[in-house]
Amino acid sequence: MKKAVFAVICLTVLMIISGCSGSGSDAPSGAVMTLTPSEKITVESASSTIESASQTFHVAVKDSKATNAPGVRDVTFSISFGFANPPDTNILSDAAGAVTLCDGTRIVGTPVVRTTDNKGNYDLCILYKSGGGLAYSGSLVVASGDQSPSVGLEVTSKPQALAVSPSPQTVPAGSTAQFNIVGGIPPYTVSANPSVLLPAPSTVGSSGGSFTVAVPFGTPDGISVIYTIIDSVGTQASVTLTVGKPASQPKVFPDSLKILPGESGQFIIIDGLPPYTIITNNAAVPPSPSIVDLSGGTFTINIPPTMTPGTPITFTIRDTAGSIISATVTVDTPPALVVSPSTVTLTAGSSQVFRVTGGIPPYSIASNNSSAQPFPSAISTSGGTYSVTAPLTPPTGPITYTITDAAGSVVPATVTVTALPLRITPSNVTLAPGATQSFSISGGTPPYVTSSSNANFAYNGTPGNGSWTTSVISVNIDPAATPGGTVTLNVQDSGGLTASSVITIQ
Repeated sequence: MKKAVFAVICLTVLMIISGCSGSGSDAPSGAVMTLTPSEKITVESASSTIESASQTFHVAVKDSKATNAPGVRDVTFSISFGFANPPDTNILSDAAGAVTLCDGTRIVGTPVVRTTDNKGNYDLCILYKSGGGLAYSGSLVVASGDQSPSVGLEVTSKPQALAVSPSPQTVPAGSTAQFNIVGGIPPYTVSANPSVLLPAPSTVGSSGGSFTVAVPFGTPDGISVIYTIIDSVGTQASVTLTVGKPASQPKVFPDSLKILPGESGQFIIIDGLPPYTIITNNAAVPPSPSIVDLSGGTFTINIPPTMTPGTPITFTIRDTAGSIISATVTVDTPPALVVSPSTVTLTAGSSQVFRVTGGIPPYSIASNNSSAQPFPSAISTSGGTYSVTAPLTPPTGPITYTITDAAGSVVPATVTVTALPLRITPSNVTLAPGATQSFSISGGTPPYVTSSSNANFAYNGTPGNGSWTTSVISVNIDPAATPGGTVTLNVQDSGGLTASSVITIQ
């Protein structure tokens, strides 16, 4: 009865303050709420990039300060984070995103309302950002009733040490040096002493940025320039650039190549003073590219498929200092164009695979018979294959397949087609007088001529008509045919092949 009364009271309170049936209520008077850990979080970062970290907290509500006091369940409390000193919106456009609350595996907004479990406990966490120049402070506050424990968070950034690399650096005349700046507080100003080789740009806007120094061709070696870099708070760093002696004589590898028509080769250039200019003595074979910018760079040449074997080609390489070297290419002789097999005899309807090697790919294959085309009709590489199927009706002569390579070389393959054996079906049959029988003729070379050895007993349509010219014939047995006698149907094709079927009269 007491439980029923309590349920009615709780329902009434729910309607008024939504404090029962799992919705919770404020911490009761005399209860103690704790937030652990309770020490202030202090973060100092020298990182140049913004990084994220997390901290887990435990909320506990007990009914008194006693050590073994029981927890208070279903206590509703708010969780919020407030900035005492918000982050710079120039660094983090959404200042509120510097600190976010997380509830288990979810990121939740702030403030947010939660309720203790059946032992008066609750776990939460915060995600906070540091580095990249961020600086802010604030407090995480958990509040319910007259209880509001809090924990402070203070994030500060100290600049990464100002550094410039590489230092020192020596480059030959005609080349460009590059220096990278990190740390300090950008932007940075760059000055040269003496001011004979100026930096570009003279102002670098961000950490990780760079400036370059172009050393003109002809600048005497041994000259040194000191570059002073000053960040926005006056911190300084310096690097030294020294003009070195001109690079060594350029080299090309290999210095000669043999290349088949239709194929390509590659050369690599090192040393000397890049960039390098490449000139050919044969306009049909230009280098690609014609200017190589860096030592270790390459250029490629492609030999046209129709270029005559034995043709010599010279490539002249000149570096920026005027040094000249050369590389030569000789057009190699390709192996002979071969098709295998070169001659074959096929039965009508059968197939054969041919393999093409040598010559200069790709190859094209053409047939002199429209009913026996190759598949495929083009092959891209040496060793590729094509197939042919002999027509069911043998042609009067051989079929010739002409294979042509990219250089125009030609080789033939011939196929002779033989007919299938001539057959008449059925080859033996017993029929009663007055019966009719259908026979089928196949193989050989149409047209066919069929004749009856006794046109009065076995005939075409009417007695006495004993010949047919079709591949399917209908034979009538005369009603007066003598039982026990035989009639032979003789078939001959256009190539002279013969076949026969024997009819026994029942």
